[in-house]
Amino acid sequence: MKTLRTLRMEIEGLGFVVYSPFAMSGVAARDRFLHEHFTEPEDVAAFVRAGRLAGFCTGSPGTYNLELVEGALDLPAIAGFPWAIRLALEVRDQTVCIRDLYDFSRWNPSCPAKQTLQLPDGFYRLTVGTRPTHPDDLGVDQDIIIAFEPMAALPELTWEGVPFLGDPEDDEA
Repeated sequence: MKTLRTLRMEIEGLGFVVYSPFAMSGVAARDRFLHEHFTEPEDVAAFVRAGRLAGFCTGSPGTYNLELVEGALDLPAIAGFPWAIRLALEVRDQTVCIRDLYDFSRWNPSCPAKQTLQLPDGFYRLTVGTRPTHPDDLGVDQDIIIAFEPMAALPELTWEGVPFLGDPEDDEA
């Protein structure tokens, strides 16, 4: 496994969206994409299953420490995270962006350089895991790992709602 980037992000929203810019190319600047297309659980699930927007709910705004790695997490590594999910992503133009969900409230197509990474074009299975630093206070210096595992084809997903990176008993999505 190779670390691609680590970053610390303060988010106002309740989660993150990982995407390749082609997926948002038809959305005009200042559009209210979140409210018009990415609020209803079944709409979010459709985007996620298509591998266009790998969005997930953290359950809280806050400060997150993201470790972005290329490769597969083995089962012992996955088991080390009490909360983990699998997503899929198609990458084009060798660019991936990681954004606060609320960036979709009033769309700005320019992704900050520190929130981008370069990956070869293709399909990826994303394994996202976290272990809250403070279980009773989510989003306080919380570590999240996102592993980008190259795949021959887009992995099939079965999400029916919003992917939730947290305690399943707290999932209302």
